[in-house]
Amino acid sequence: MRRTIFIVITMLFILLFADSIDELLHTGDYFFKRGEYSDALSRYTRAESLSPNDANILWRIGAAYNRISMNLVSKARTDTFKVANEYLTNALHINQKIARIHSELAWNLTYMGLLTGNLTNFAMARRVKEEIDYALSLDSTIADAHYIFGLWHRTVGAVSILKRKPNGLGDASLKSARAEFERAVELKPDCALFKLELAKQFLFDGDTASAYSELTKIAETSDLPVNRPYKKDADDMLKELSSK
Repeated sequence: MRRTIFIVITMLFILLFADSIDELLHTGDYFFKRGEYSDALSRYTRAESLSPNDANILWRIGAAYNRISMNLVSKARTDTFKVANEYLTNALHINQKIARIHSELAWNLTYMGLLTGNLTNFAMARRVKEEIDYALSLDSTIADAHYIFGLWHRTVGAVSILKRKPNGLGDASLKSARAEFERAVELKPDCALFKLELAKQFLFDGDTASAYSELTKIAETSDLPVNRPYKKDADDMLKELSSK
């Protein structure tokens, strides 16, 4: 009898909070897409308090910390990326079949370790590629994964083939970096960050005309918090190019 009562109470609890969790995630996703990451995080952590072992909640918290870290510096940046990594790793232990976990883990490892000066950590580079490959094998339409793959190709492809190939990184190339950034922009055309990095890649390739064209398009992206810092960067780059 007591077992039956316990099961009934548990079922009622689940039914009572199911909509609350869904609503918290829905609202959090809305703020996340706008670039209001602290507001998104507050909703995700409230959802976590209701369901602490839900991989779909944990990876969202990791993603929010990933983006918050981007606007921090020094130790605060590193520490926040580490918090993101913990949430993403926990989510991965619970469910390895969620593409966004692998995509966000690749984002985390790229910004936390791959883009810090000259590339010497080839094990990190291999790990990032493994996460991207797995994410895209599950869902090839994740724009963030293609963006990170662009950064991966640009960073690893700049290293001598004599150093890359023995470490299993011979397929990295600057040509592929451009293709991945273009794919990211195609999938998420209103993202100023992706357009900015594509413009930088054009400059890296010596294609100034395409870079200038892409930079002018950034001004047309929506004036949301997620885009504002990159729109300013694009404007500064345009002024610099125009002065030459």
